[in-house]
Amino acid sequence: MKTILIGNRHVSLGKGLCSDGGQQLCVVAAAAALRSFQRTGKLGSPTSHVPCVCPMLRAILIYVNDGPWWRNQDDRTETLGPWVSGMFGTRDPKKLMQRVFKLIDGAVRQDAADALQSEHAHPALSYLGREWASWGDDREIVDAASMDKAMVGMVLADSAGAWPEADLNPLRVIRTRLTRIHDALQPGAESMLGGIRALVGEIGGNVADIAERARSYCTWREGEPIDVRGRFLARLASVYEVTL
Repeated sequence: MKTILIGNRHVSLGKGLCSDGGQQLCVVAAAAALRSFQRTGKLGSPTSHVPCVCPMLRAILIYVNDGPWWRNQDDRTETLGPWVSGMFGTRDPKKLMQRVFKLIDGAVRQDAADALQSEHAHPALSYLGREWASWGDDREIVDAASMDKAMVGMVLADSAGAWPEADLNPLRVIRTRLTRIHDALQPGAESMLGGIRALVGEIGGNVADIAERARSYCTWREGEPIDVRGRFLARLASVYEVTL
């Protein structure tokens, strides 16, 4: 079994905060234990609170860690193990909102674009999906204003044509989720950290929805399935690499 050495204890990465008598920890709890050992010589009680870690990265790592896409514990431990120490020192208030919008940008230019390019989409929706997919860095969603522009496009496209079945209209799902995210990030929102957790959950749910619809329709571009795990790991790296 693949493990990570934290102090004098070998641990593997598993779902949930802590299990198997502390032999399995989630990636963030493992980071907290390592940080505690570095500072005090003790592993401390299991926790997912690591003050030096960016809350955006923390939320994505927890989502990825607890996802259903791991073949086994070794797969999770080998893939996420480097993040146990790699997340240290990433907390930076100046970068936080840039990281938030980096994740939103992927949700629109990749996830939403994929959903709208299914052959089951109305031509007006397919056009919007192709347009989003073709957006260069000059059209990147970097703030609330550029996110609002993307949402205006959704409203116009949705009014132009309907999905074959109203309850399967991904455009409305995406727009609803982005509206929730937008509201959660407004000044005076109940909790910025709560908004970030909601953001990751909403986008993760959106990617999973798109993947499930692709499987149920059995038609997706060239028939390639959406790699939800790979997509989120790539997005994790892009959020981590945000620079001022």
